[in-house]
Amino acid sequence: GFRPTTVDKGRSIVMLSEITKRRQAEEAIRRSRDGLEKMVADRTEELVKANRALREEIGQRREAESEILKLNEELRRSLSNVKVVNRDLELLNYSISHDLRSPVMAIEGFSKNLLEKRRDNLGSKELQFLSMIYYSAVQMRELINGLISFFKVGRSSIHYKPLSIYELILEVFEQLKTVHGGRKIEL
Repeated sequence: GFRPTTVDKGRSIVMLSEITKRRQAEEAIRRSRDGLEKMVADRTEELVKANRALREEIGQRREAESEILKLNEELRRSLSNVKVVNRDLELLNYSISHDLRSPVMAIEGFSKNLLEKRRDNLGSKELQFLSMIYYSAVQMRELINGLISFFKVGRSSIHYKPLSIYELILEVFEQLKTVHGGRKIEL
């Protein structure tokens, strides 16, 4: 590049300098600056998009958490209702079972008394019917006691006892024979 400089009247000095390298360096700096600015702009755009996506995800998670809280509250209310219903069922069972226990025990006691004291005055059919009434009353009493115990299971441990399937089958068979007296039933 040329740079004229006036020294005194009519005299000037012209300086020539080589600026190609300087211009090349300035151009390289400008390109680097432009490249960096583009990289910063691109990275900023990526960060803005990522930030927007994170905000959306946070919003969705908050909605999901809110829904979970609502469902948990509904579950708590339902569980509370189930507990109330179970308590009411237990009270109903207790009441019904105790109300049924007295007449069943009366049937059991009277039929046992008749079997023990009037056995000789009864025919075989009457004796068979009376025995069925007695054993059915005993069975019903055990069922009632089982119902009472069933609702107490939550408060105590379960106790298992052996059961003779053969005796159970014979008992049911005898009941069926009595109920269907005129029919021929074989086991």
